[in-house]
Amino acid sequence: MASACHFVYGKSDSDISLEARVEQFWSIDTGQVLAGSVPELSVDDRRVLKVWNGSIKLKEGHYELSIPFIDECPNFPDNKSLALKRLLYLKKRLSEDTDLHKRYTKEVNKLFDKGYAECIPSTCNTEEGKLWYLPHHAVSNPNKPDKLRVVFDCAAECKNTSLNKNVSQGQDLANKLLGVLLRFRERNIALMADIEAMF
Repeated sequence: MASACHFVYGKSDSDISLEARVEQFWSIDTGQVLAGSVPELSVDDRRVLKVWNGSIKLKEGHYELSIPFIDECPNFPDNKSLALKRLLYLKKRLSEDTDLHKRYTKEVNKLFDKGYAECIPSTCNTEEGKLWYLPHHAVSNPNKPDKLRVVFDCAAECKNTSLNKNVSQGQDLANKLLGVLLRFRERNIALMADIEAMF
């Protein structure tokens, strides 16, 4: 009975020259591997950019852009009862905690003072399907007990839909961590910044 032996001959690790190894190392270290990892814009990303580029305007020192709805004419269900229920729960919570009430009121007033929010006239008539009430609540970080954030719940659902489900996310503009770490080595001084507030 004959036996067969199958094998593939190729270069082993010991056959790779030191020069080739160094070249491979530098191609990784200089970030060339990152060149192919830059994400291409999807069809949705391009559509969102088109909406933003066509609607951007400077208004009283602030840039204003249209909301990139997935459907150009979204038809929202009436979520007033849901938002009212959430508001009554918030009212109960604030009435039981005077310190929280005071801090929450201060943060909400900041939204109006900075122009992020404005009062809607009671006479304002909105077309059916074009109105969406946005519930909000307080969030605090145990590591930052003095800081309180007013969070608007865009994921709150009514009849199996929400604001999040109707708005395109847009392009991911976050820097890749590997690229950030490699660029930290390029110069003597590194700078870091954060967004204070965004609406």
